[in-house]
Amino acid sequence: MPDFNHILMVCAGNLCRSPMAEYLLQSKWERGTGDTGSNVTSAGIIANNGRVIDPVTRDVLHANGIDARNHWARRLDVQNLSLADLVLVMEQYQLRFIHESYPHMRGRVKMLTEWLGGHDIDDPYGKPREYYEQAFDLIERATESWLPYLD
Repeated sequence: MPDFNHILMVCAGNLCRSPMAEYLLQSKWERGTGDTGSNVTSAGIIANNGRVIDPVTRDVLHANGIDARNHWARRLDVQNLSLADLVLVMEQYQLRFIHESYPHMRGRVKMLTEWLGGHDIDDPYGKPREYYEQAFDLIERATESWLPYLD
């Protein structure tokens, strides 16, 4: 099993799903292993660098005991990809985009839902809060499903 020290979560805008996944996996990983040397970050394929986290995402995370006020969006690029031992994406098109744009990353890119059937996690951006909560619940299950493979 490979040694994962840096995991990159990827979605479209880096405002909702990938920050949820970043903060959830980081907190679960540290709690489960006590390893604070591991690093989970996030980026978006079409992100606007420096944009603040979506307020509904921030509130859903806060309601679940996670403080994400300091999250700022960043765009996916060769630099943040090159640091990643594992890249977890939210949708099939993101997987294809990275495979086509960065072919050297092929073996390191997987669906976040890999162990839950590999289906897409729909983007809640701009929708009612219930869509954010549904995304959060699925992301929480998906991050949990990766833990046995990260030890």
